[in-house]
Amino acid sequence: MTNTLVQPSVDSRPTPQSTRIGIALPTYRRPEFLARCIRSIIVSGSKYSVPIYVVDDSGDDTNLHVINTLKAEYPHLHHVRNEGNIGIDRNIVKSVNCCLTNYVWIMGEDDLLKPHAIERALDVLENHDYAFVCANYSYISNDQARIIRDKRLDVSDGLIDGNLFIARYLWAIGFIGACIINKERWLQAIPEKYMDTFFAHVGVIVESIAGQSLYIISEPIVLNRAENASSATWSSNAFEVMYGWTELLDRLADVCDTKLILTLRCTSEEIFWHESIPFLLAQRAEQTYNRDKFDRFLRHRNYCPVYKVFALLIAYLPTRPLAALKRAFQRLRS
Repeated sequence: MTNTLVQPSVDSRPTPQSTRIGIALPTYRRPEFLARCIRSIIVSGSKYSVPIYVVDDSGDDTNLHVINTLKAEYPHLHHVRNEGNIGIDRNIVKSVNCCLTNYVWIMGEDDLLKPHAIERALDVLENHDYAFVCANYSYISNDQARIIRDKRLDVSDGLIDGNLFIARYLWAIGFIGACIINKERWLQAIPEKYMDTFFAHVGVIVESIAGQSLYIISEPIVLNRAENASSATWSSNAFEVMYGWTELLDRLADVCDTKLILTLRCTSEEIFWHESIPFLLAQRAEQTYNRDKFDRFLRHRNYCPVYKVFALLIAYLPTRPLAALKRAFQRLRS
């Protein structure tokens, strides 16, 4: 399918690759999306010889044809294959570490850059060494053909205090395409303490921006495929992912003060609703929440006793009528 949002037109003459900014692209097994993503990066970055480091966690040759085809077109595309599957957190961290540039822009395999995105990022970084740059983004349809939401963050362009960003907007960089990372600061943190939360990159970024200033690009220059719950590769593990965020906040307790963590928890819940009765009902309807999940993720937490009782009851509700109610509700909303 031809992508209607980004049309490639590439001059890939072999010139020395950029050392100012590069792309880290952790990938799994979606070669069609990967091809579109890489082409959008080439369109945006070939003028600046921006290197692309694809770190492949497929464990097989799923992505090999796409990579080889595009390497023939663009000499600054690098392919790193993991010997075995290392998981999303470790693959994201490895992809950043592999990128030999001052700043590293992480991209998911189904994300797209707008044609002027690299130019905009380089303009921001010219003569500045920000602790981190957050790139605003749009939501696009699953077929990548339509804008669903033009601007995810309603913010102004410019500097923001790191602690204020953590309190208000940290949730937004769970989306890796928003993250333009200061590599020197990144390497000063220990990512291992945040592994297996699905958000290890966020933990490392928090360490690099706490007490610092960072820059927000208010114009959406990244396209995030997020039409509905099925958009994400982890949709079948939504419960684990959302409580991975809660676990991440627990682990940040020795980095951020108690008041900041409390504010961050409140902000996150306003956005995600993942510690709510509606979320549990929706997950039960999808058969992704049960007694085992209650025991693993909720039982030990210091939640309101009434909430815990309802959470336990929901774990036993029949899923078929709940699924029917969920479909009816979605039809009413559409």
